[in-house]
Amino acid sequence: MIKAVIFDFFGVLSSRALGDFVTDYFDTNDNHLQEVRKIRSQADLGQISRQELIKKLAALAGVPIETVLSYENSAAINEKLIDFIRQKLKAKYKIGILSNASGDYAKEEMSREDYKLFDDALVSYHFGLVKPNPEIYLLAAKRLGVKPAEAVFIDDKEICTNGAKAIGMQTVWYRDFPQMKQQLEKILTAGSDN
Repeated sequence: MIKAVIFDFFGVLSSRALGDFVTDYFDTNDNHLQEVRKIRSQADLGQISRQELIKKLAALAGVPIETVLSYENSAAINEKLIDFIRQKLKAKYKIGILSNASGDYAKEEMSREDYKLFDDALVSYHFGLVKPNPEIYLLAAKRLGVKPAEAVFIDDKEICTNGAKAIGMQTVWYRDFPQMKQQLEKILTAGSDN
């Protein structure tokens, strides 16, 4: 029986922000993309600060820091998904966030009321673990007080959903809200029959 639904932040609960910056500035340069992955991994693991991440991305792209900050500040909350969580999920399930990030973006970007919908927010840089490391999914389930098989994990990156599957979570690979909603409802309906 499903007891918890866990959401990725960027690309699911919010637009991609820095992901869009990376696409716009580095998408055609494999050498730069490798360096970007290294820098973002360091930030997500808590090895460098969020400010250092911004500074390094700006230097690599050859743009002012303000350009990177404008992307970071352009993130928009997925209001349809927040409403769905509020109206359909919160009363029945524990709700979590599991994000590879260098800061507490969910807490900063969501309204206080929306943030209170979540029973837990596990952000990678606090723990030195990143998706798809199995340990981070196990920790997310433990913090919500559920077994991995009692949770559904939703992410816009297939490699991250595969990491959750590997420890027994059910998953939805997020492409858009209608597709996610349909797949999640199917899992939740099947889970309520057990």
